[in-house]
Amino acid sequence: MIAAVFTLSLLDCCLLCPSGCIYTVVLVCCCLVVLFLGNYCSLPLVVLVLQSNRSIILFINILNLVSIMGILDSLRLYRGKWEESGRSNFSADDINAVSSAKVVASDFGHSVCFVLKNGGMKFMPVSNTSKVSTAVGDSVDLTKCQVVTLSREGDDDIQRIEING
Repeated sequence: MIAAVFTLSLLDCCLLCPSGCIYTVVLVCCCLVVLFLGNYCSLPLVVLVLQSNRSIILFINILNLVSIMGILDSLRLYRGKWEESGRSNFSADDINAVSSAKVVASDFGHSVCFVLKNGGMKFMPVSNTSKVSTAVGDSVDLTKCQVVTLSREGDDDIQRIEING
């Protein structure tokens, strides 16, 4: 994206200011400052140096492209679909450490809230492959559940609880 903005600015500047290559150099330098520093500090310099209104409009359009790039840079890169990489039953120690397990509402569906005997609570999202539909407040029998591990390249593994009965 940076190369596209740089190429766009260089080509458009040469077309808009064919007789004054100093304008092109100043505009390209200012674009690079904005791209690498991520701020608009070079805008007053460009307005003072450039005489052409069309060049100023072009530079402002380039700034808009840079601000869109900032939004895209903050988004997570999609690395593909989560794939099941493992499945296990709860161990006897895990089951004995839990005083109760209930379905609760969460941001993206349901989770199971594990109330621990030694104090505290832990949560695990319910898998979308669960064979039993659950409602908020339902008790969960951990002997009838499995922990599903999901993996994808570039991310840490995640676990989901699959409720089977």
